[in-house]
Amino acid sequence: MTGLLLGCATSEGITGDKAKGLSMIRPGDTLGDKYGRGPTAGEARRGIAVPVPGSWMLYASGSPGRPKGAHRAQPPATTPANLFGSVRGESVNLVTGPPCHAAPLAFSLAGPLNAGVGVVLMDGWSPAETLRLVAEHRITHSHMVPTMFHRLLALPDEVKAAADVSSLRMVIHGAAPCPPNADCAPPDVAVLRDGAIYDPAADAWTSIADAPIPLAGQVVADVMGDVAYFLVAPGEAGGSSTLLSYDASADKWDELPPPPVPGDLVATGDELVVFVPSHESYSADHIVPADPLPPDVVFDLSSATWAELPADPHRPSFDRKVVATDAGLVLLARARVPDPGVDPPIVRAAVLNAPGDLAAGHWSTLPDGEILWTDGFSWTGGLLVNPDQSSADGGETNNWGRSYPAGGILDPKTGRWSDLPDLPADADRPPPDLPIELYLSGSRTTVYGWRALDVPDRRWLAVPQHAMDDDGEPVDLPRTGHATAWVETPSGGAVLLWGGARWSGWDDRGGALSGELTSDGFLWVVPVG
Repeated sequence: MTGLLLGCATSEGITGDKAKGLSMIRPGDTLGDKYGRGPTAGEARRGIAVPVPGSWMLYASGSPGRPKGAHRAQPPATTPANLFGSVRGESVNLVTGPPCHAAPLAFSLAGPLNAGVGVVLMDGWSPAETLRLVAEHRITHSHMVPTMFHRLLALPDEVKAAADVSSLRMVIHGAAPCPPNADCAPPDVAVLRDGAIYDPAADAWTSIADAPIPLAGQVVADVMGDVAYFLVAPGEAGGSSTLLSYDASADKWDELPPPPVPGDLVATGDELVVFVPSHESYSADHIVPADPLPPDVVFDLSSATWAELPADPHRPSFDRKVVATDAGLVLLARARVPDPGVDPPIVRAAVLNAPGDLAAGHWSTLPDGEILWTDGFSWTGGLLVNPDQSSADGGETNNWGRSYPAGGILDPKTGRWSDLPDLPADADRPPPDLPIELYLSGSRTTVYGWRALDVPDRRWLAVPQHAMDDDGEPVDLPRTGHATAWVETPSGGAVLLWGGARWSGWDDRGGALSGELTSDGFLWVVPVG
């Protein structure tokens, strides 16, 4: 096999000449020429090169939110050539997910094919079709995500009893808690609760009081003045979320009444908002609106009570994000279009008019934006800005007719949308050693990937190419797992990166060589003016 390139139109299927029913790929098939392409209009405009042979384009699933892709110019740290231990002539692997995503591509497609093992590709996933294909093609190995297992178990008892799965030898999955007897189980030691505050002016760390509980697992946070708020999701044992506040001026932690619903946290004025990221849930075979739709809630810090927010006008929707602005609380959400394979799920917006009491306010809709993503938006430079410079056209199947940008700018006071400024001529320069892997934002600057946008000046700034030590020499890299934060300063702001693991390099098979944990930190003072 000399080449295999598959792309995604949506998180549910495969683009290209999408087959109806079953597709079989066996060693020796060559699909590179069939599915190869030049750059999309959005890629050509930004000067992004088409991935070359030997590089990887990895995707994370779009089921919990927006699909995410990353072009890796270097070899991956691990290459699962045949994780299953499949045997040529005896094994058959079932590819349950779209092969443009990392796990189906690596575990179920590339690995088995490299080992000379045949595979069966599903044209869209359903639990009943999975059982049918297992029986018909005597499937021996497969990879599934936990949601698929839940939907298989939800089938009627008579359907499960009649299923022939005697050929199965191994099914693997991830993204779920590890069994306590597995090697991946965390060590049985207490999770640390200590912490520290970094002062960029003094270039010094100061220890703070221990948190009441470990801030581990799924935690969302926001800051208002000198107080940071943390919403900690329940652990594996269940229960309710935990809401904490930390007052930096008093070095004091407090536990607040937990919200009645889980969600993401936004601090605004003297209130806290917890909003539901998505109104979608899974049925037996597809994604449907939750029934009933969960409410968004607000916490009054003065009375220590929770109340429901007014129902927003764009319900139901997904990829929901709430941002506190000078114009009020703004909701950004992607539309649940009737046919997402034909119509783009563009961003819709609304502002909550509620002077002094969010629960008593009312929503006013704003014009729709012709952009695709919500998660990068922040209130920066007096505007709502998403600095994501990518775009999408829907893929080869059911193409949207043009490319839609991922990011853009919204003035919630006027309802006017505008494009991001054009990138400078050096947009095709090599990536920095330490790209900013999260959206960061301050009073006038927002940062993502290789670029920072000075919003008032409409000017792109390049993230420094190399991290330097105190002697001005490039730092020994590669490194992974570092944390990233925005630090507001009187002169504008800075990006702080610290911690992670430092590696000595890659071996000739693409595997990571020896590594060590590090507490090193790097500060990039973002230029202003």
